[in-house]
Amino acid sequence: MDRLFGEMIRTIRTEKGLSQRHVSSLSGLSHQEWSKLEDGSRWPQRSTYWRLSRGLGISVREFFERWAAFIQQLPDEAWEDWNVDGDGDNDKINNC
Repeated sequence: MDRLFGEMIRTIRTEKGLSQRHVSSLSGLSHQEWSKLEDGSRWPQRSTYWRLSRGLGISVREFFERWAAFIQQLPDEAWEDWNVDGDGDNDKINNC
């Protein structure tokens, strides 16, 4: 899911024609931190969401609305690793 989250923030950023350096500067995050979020190697902490929103020039509400819309449009294959079909296979969860 980290990779998908990164795709979503990259999509918003590129739609607005902004560079990673510019949005990271606006957000108060380092370029390295922003890059790690976009490439999916890091998941944001709760306190980071408002910074991401600020960097992208959108409200926190719009940020989460965009995230929800992004998730809803994912193809079924994107969910295969998450066992969301309700088949009761909890072995993956218990072995974490």
